[in-house]
Amino acid sequence: MSSDASIHQALMRALDRDTDSFTELLTELTERVGRDRVTAILNSVSPRGQHSGLSNCQKRTSLSVFEMLVKEFKVPTSTADGTKSTPLIAAICSSAEDIVQFLLSAPGKLNLDAADNQGCTALHWALRLSQSDVAKSLIERGARVDLATTTGMQPLHDAAAENLVELLPVLVQRGANVSAIDKKGNTPLHFAMSKGHLDAVEVLTEKLASPVDGHNIAAANGNLKQVQMFVARSKNVNQLDQNGASAVANAKENGHSAVVEYLLANGGLEIDAAPAQPSAGEEQNDSDDHDDDQSDKPRKQLSSSERANMRRRARQHKAPAAAAAHASRDESHTSAPVHGTQSHEAGTPTWIIAVAVLVVILFVLAFVLRR
Repeated sequence: MSSDASIHQALMRALDRDTDSFTELLTELTERVGRDRVTAILNSVSPRGQHSGLSNCQKRTSLSVFEMLVKEFKVPTSTADGTKSTPLIAAICSSAEDIVQFLLSAPGKLNLDAADNQGCTALHWALRLSQSDVAKSLIERGARVDLATTTGMQPLHDAAAENLVELLPVLVQRGANVSAIDKKGNTPLHFAMSKGHLDAVEVLTEKLASPVDGHNIAAANGNLKQVQMFVARSKNVNQLDQNGASAVANAKENGHSAVVEYLLANGGLEIDAAPAQPSAGEEQNDSDDHDDDQSDKPRKQLSSSERANMRRRARQHKAPAAAAAHASRDESHTSAPVHGTQSHEAGTPTWIIAVAVLVVILFVLAFVLRR
């Protein structure tokens, strides 16, 4: 009798050939080894760690065979394979809409929010593959619209990126966050703009999001059509972005001369980003450099290079004085009295006194002898 692994491989090879071959082999195996064993094999894990149930079968079979597997062999509709892909996700990725609708209407609980190893749910894939009808069916059946993938993308990001304009309001109505950001800080509006989807951009800015952020992004990206659309809707073309820069400044910095010209002609002003505030350490250094100046007169703002030069000159000025002080200390150290010797350098040496006494004695003796 064949092993379960060999039966599984035979079924998959038959499925690779065509649906009829798979059906014939399935019927033959059922007669030979029994329905229960075939069912167990269809629901088992393959030697490579991939589930051998619907997630594999649906990619290469017809709806009729798929229905047979579910109804006759009780293959579960929510079991995932080795990549965590459920039969529903696999059917969507295979564009098998008839199987998708069968799964959605099949009896039993279907986990709509199960995610694969990328964190993508069935709704994510339906939106990414522009399957609007499938996405609508999933949303109507309660699929969550706020789940993020491993990169932080939510369904609204996918809808904006694919220009699925009719689904944007639907997602928002169901609770999607228009300000949601992925792990790179991108909002749905960023995706719509980067793809050049003016319709999606218009919906997001007019109904769902603030146009202020959008026109600054468009200015930075150099998209004149988007800038024109934002300017037409914006009450203030000089609204600053989070860095304190205007749309004109953003466009100029990125070399978009046509955008700069248009904005200037429509009341735009070049307002650069606010300068970074000096750190506490830099402020302390500035204070140290000028602590001898207590006057109330305004002080000239020095650049970092000028401050560095001032510190260098100060060190050069202090060096000779330090050297002199060091030499003085060395001199006093070498002239210090040695223990046990005469320490009064200003007094008369002892040997001179002794010589003088001796001379006096000799003089007295000579005087006495002459008499």
